Amino acid sequence: MRLLLRDFKDAPLAWSGVMLVLIASQTMVGLLAMMLSSAKALGDLPGMAEQGRTAYQNLMIPFVALLVAAVLIVLQVVSSVINQRRRNLALLAMQGATPWQLTSLTCLRVLVLALATSVVSLAASFLLARPLYAWETSQFLIGRQPFIASHQLASWTAGTSCGVVVALIGTLLTIRTISRISPAESLRAANIPPKTAGSTRRIAAALFLLAALAEMPRIEPGQSAGHSFGW
Repeated sequence: MRLLLRDFKDAPLAWSGVMLVLIASQTMVGLLAMMLSSAKALGDLPGMAEQGRTAYQNLMIPFVALLVAAVLIVLQVVSSVINQRRRNLALLAMQGATPWQLTSLTCLRVLVLALATSVVSLAASFLLARPLYAWETSQFLIGRQPFIASHQLASWTAGTSCGVVVALIGTLLTIRTISRISPAESLRAANIPPKTAGSTRRIAAALFLLAALAEMPRIEPGQSAGHSFGW
């Protein structure tokens, strides 16, 4: 635990980025789990089976997509943090730590952060579930449906547990990144200034941002971005 606290203290910005990603993913997973629970309860009401089934099916699609995206995002973010912390990992490797031990230590860091971000997810999910559910169901051509607050804590717990598992899966996939760390090469690379984005990438990023800003006014309320592009 002392090693974890020291690493958090040595790289607050790097681990803060991981924490922000975990807050976003944990909140969305817990929120969608609560909305799915409401849609299921809606279908149990007399005469609401079709509305509940439609809401459940349409909410399940972003839920599954979010789980897959969260794995990839956590993988990329944690890999970036590992690259920033190569010197520290190289020192541990020189002391005899194996790649699996380094990965386990990284997973423990992510687990501690995931449990901490669950507190934020709990507050945000209960605050946002009701208005977002009403807005989401209004987009399904079934009208704005009431939010049914039944078993919400249990559904949030199940969704957040999925979020924690997803974060750990994404972190476990960094074993390939850690296994390629050579102590000697990492120590030499630590003395080389990091590369910055070139002018070409900056111009391309600015053009994409301007294109996105120009496209946003064309999207009508209740119309998806895919329809605005003619998909």
